[in-house]
This record gives sequence, C-alpha cells and structure tokens, in this order.
Amino acid sequence: MGAWVPMTTADEREHYRKSLAASNPIYASTTIDGINRLLDKRRGRAYIYTELGSDGVRVAFQLLLLMTPDRSDPDILKIVNAVPIGDYDPTTAAKILGRQVRVVLDELGATSCFGTPLLDYGDEKVNQFFKVMPELFWEMKPEEASTYGKIRFRFKRLSGRRTEDERFEGPALRAK
Repeated sequence: MGAWVPMTTADEREHYRKSLAASNPIYASTTIDGINRLLDKRRGRAYIYTELGSDGVRVAFQLLLLMTPDRSDPDILKIVNAVPIGDYDPTTAAKILGRQVRVVLDELGATSCFGTPLLDYGDEKVNQFFKVMPELFWEMKPEEASTYGKIRFRFKRLSGRRTEDERFEGPALRAK
C-alpha cells in the first residue's frame, strides 16, 4: 500500500504541477501561480499518493489530489484535481482517493465537497475512474448536469453513517 504525501514546500508544489501538467493535455497549462493561489490564498491542500510496483522500487501509479474550501462556504470543499496517473485499476484508485477525500473533510471539519470532472478526458481509463465513483461511495449524490462538457458530483459527509465507509456501496449500487 502506498502513502499520501502533502505538497507543502515550493519544490513539492512544483513536482505536483509538473506531474499534473504531464498527466493529461487538459492540465498542460497549469501554472505554479495557480497552484500557489489555491493552496495559500484559498487555504487548499494538495497531495500525491504513490503506489510502488511489485519490485518495491518502480512507481506503479500515482494519484494527485487538490482540495480547497469553497469561496462562499468554508464548510464545503471543492475537489480541484483528482487525477490518476500510471498503471492503476480505476476502481482501486477511486477507493484510495475517496478515502483521502474523507480524511481531508474530517480534518477540516467540512461536511461536504463537490467536483466537476469532464465527461470525457480522451482516456477511457480516466473516464472509468470517474464513472465508478458514485458506485463506491455512500456519500455521493447522483451525477448532476453541469456545463462545458463536465459532470458535477456532490459528496456529503454525515457522521452517523461513517460505519458504511468501507462497504463501498454508493447510490448507483444501492439502486440496482
């Protein structure tokens, strides 16, 4: 099992930016000023998760996560980036990322978050990563229509239901 590392120093933030920019063409124009604005002025948090290969040396895959408080309500976090990179299984990567989202929400005392991934990243594996999210997390509401080729996910954290966390039964599975 890998580990989540917070991106706090200038070098770590630059590493995050480079990794994000190389992950998919839509992130190619990401700037360090933009990352710093989200992390400093908006009090966001950025992490990289690294899972090593079976040899214990080679990086099998990574997950990039950047969350920031909503401009109008600090009790709501926005998932700015949730990006898998490398040789990952979409379901496994989604579970790992969702667990970290829960950790950040709990640490900050926020009750919900939202994200607006694209409908199509031009990469079937990345598309599948986002498609399985509502199948895995009880906190997720069904997809909502959004604009500009995006979908909108809402994730509401209720303290009385945290015992359901590791069941990975989201609304899509319960509806079946």
